[in-house]
Amino acid sequence: MSMTLLGTFAAFAAGVKETPTKANPWGLVFDNTGHVWVAEPGCDAEPNCLTTFRSYIGEYNRSNESLVKNYFEPSGYSSPVFLATKNGNIWFTESTTNAIGRLIPGSTPHW
Repeated sequence: MSMTLLGTFAAFAAGVKETPTKANPWGLVFDNTGHVWVAEPGCDAEPNCLTTFRSYIGEYNRSNESLVKNYFEPSGYSSPVFLATKNGNIWFTESTTNAIGRLIPGSTPHW
């Protein structure tokens, strides 16, 4: 059996910019407006958080690297981990409560 090495590549970042989050960033997703959404469960969610507590989904502007808004989960929700976006909605998993949730962002967000 023979193998051919086609090439190796090294990538270097021109710089790194860190933006603080509210509570232990975990999963993220990019929407079609240029924002990045971050699940912030407030714990190490591997495999899941040890207790249930309300936490955040953060919305950040990629162009100026700023926080747009932190969405604090209402009662009954706990520790989002992974995110997906479709039609402006933010879908998320909550492994601690074995649930899937949906955030409809806006001036008055709906969960």
